[in-house]
Amino acid sequence: MTDGLILLVLLIWIALRQLRERPVKIATLWIVPALMVYVSLRLIGQDFTLTPYAPLVMAAGAAVGAVVGIARGALTKFRIHAATGEVVMQGSVAGVAIWFVLLGVRWMSRHFGDGAELISGALLMVGLGSVIFRRLWIYRAYRKLKG
Repeated sequence: MTDGLILLVLLIWIALRQLRERPVKIATLWIVPALMVYVSLRLIGQDFTLTPYAPLVMAAGAAVGAVVGIARGALTKFRIHAATGEVVMQGSVAGVAIWFVLLGVRWMSRHFGDGAELISGALLMVGLGSVIFRRLWIYRAYRKLKG
């Protein structure tokens, strides 16, 4: 199997998982964002040349990510499961589409030429901000339903 096919299968699996109703697990809600913060900081520290504009561009990327994360969170459906009493969530097609658009833009950024590194860093921060703020939205919705 080629890397591209493996990636495609993984992306389809993730998208289908997002569209399936599943319980909100508060205990593990912050694992992925914490790992992403660690990896993002390592990548920025090792792979990016920090220019005077880099912090501003990274902050702008994180701000865009916050907006995207809130939008994806707002598109997620939450309810109390009647049989188990658990809070369950289900992503929407629009939320998954936003995620795919972000992946596509990040993939295309490799072809932007001179500013590719800075654009790639900003897009890295968009992804990070999106995940963190979507998780904050999920946590907020969970607390609202659980009281």
